[in-house]
Amino acid sequence: MTYVNYDPEAGVVLLTLREPEGGERGGERIDEWRHRHYDHAGNVCAYEFLFVDRGISLDGIPAGMPRSSARPSSPCGVCPSPRPPPLFLPLPSG
Repeated sequence: MTYVNYDPEAGVVLLTLREPEGGERGGERIDEWRHRHYDHAGNVCAYEFLFVDRGISLDGIPAGMPRSSARPSSPCGVCPSPRPPPLFLPLPSG
């Protein structure tokens, strides 16, 4: 199941795609705004988006990623209201 956790104080969104098989092994930096997390089986289990108040870029994120099934975890523990914040914000132009 896909979960979204948003931490407004840190400006971070963690998109968990699946439970990591054997636990999380680590990750790699995609760019200064994004990280990819792997499980011990070598599968991508999560994406971490930093500085989300500036926008989120999905460039390089596989098209098969279950974007439409992403929903806030229940409860996310940081959202002040039951309505989650917008998941994908436009990047500033220019």
